[in-house]
Amino acid sequence: MTLFLQFPNFSFSLPPPLFFSMPKVSICLPNLNNCAYLEERLQSIYDQTVTDWELIIIDNYSDDGAWELFQEHAAKEPRIRLSQAPKAGMYANWNNTLKLVRGEWIYIATSDDTMYPECLEEFLNYHTRNSEARLMMCGIHTIDQKGNVLDNWHGSKKYPPRYTYGERLGAECVLPNSMEFYSQIFACGVYQSITGVLFHRDVLDSVGPFATDFSSAGDTAWIMNAVRSFPVHWIPKNLATWRLHGNQGSRQSKKIVGISDRDRAVASSLKGAEDANYISGPEIVSIGKMQSENRASRLNILMKIMCKIGMRNPKFLNRAGWVEELVKNHYKTTCDE
Repeated sequence: MTLFLQFPNFSFSLPPPLFFSMPKVSICLPNLNNCAYLEERLQSIYDQTVTDWELIIIDNYSDDGAWELFQEHAAKEPRIRLSQAPKAGMYANWNNTLKLVRGEWIYIATSDDTMYPECLEEFLNYHTRNSEARLMMCGIHTIDQKGNVLDNWHGSKKYPPRYTYGERLGAECVLPNSMEFYSQIFACGVYQSITGVLFHRDVLDSVGPFATDFSSAGDTAWIMNAVRSFPVHWIPKNLATWRLHGNQGSRQSKKIVGISDRDRAVASSLKGAEDANYISGPEIVSIGKMQSENRASRLNILMKIMCKIGMRNPKFLNRAGWVEELVKNHYKTTCDE
């Protein structure tokens, strides 16, 4: 039986049998009005072949029946820790869940996406073989509202990661810190969704919580900060999904004075990297110039025609080339120092 505790602005449940145990994985499920996808999401967690997990659910006072659904599940599943918190933004609620984790490993289970049964097992097995891994990423499928697979994001040659990393993504490997850092600037990195990431508590302790002032791009800033210290350990298997639908939080991008949320997140990460002596001021100027060229290329009619006749996307090729140039410069500067 689960014990529910309620306070004026916060409530949570304690599962007595497991409250003092330390689960291997803390699965964090923040939610606001995604009831339509919750049964599928919860089932994908219950189906995990690894059972040593806790599920931390924090709901932002949903009014679509989600809270009632969660209560039904928590009454039956002792590994669930259920609570409510006032609505303060998507990443604020991600951070709410992170404050409660007790596991060695952390997985953020966004409420409208899913994971395959072997997801956690594949990640943990990889760590058994590579004990130094702290930040692991895997391939993902994009799915539609009904859960139908649309595409293999990391396996398809038409998406950015393949342009940047090429055949390297076909096997387990460790991706250089700087390569993923620079790739994220131009949106062509292996990281595309938090559903494809398992990270150790060491990463959370080092990087801290997600920024809450970049609207839908807080995870971009977090990943860029994380990969400065923790190389990405890549698993070439599709272990999770990323659902595309009109109301998902990650697609509600906004602009402030013509600057996108993502650009602001990248700018913040670049400033942090400069302050930490990871990159230099002149390098940031060079990156800014490349970003301007990238924006202009989006309006290039010739590029659109080339794409339609089957040629590789020049926009992505440009991005991959810029990343390669920056990585070479990064290692040259590091060696010179």
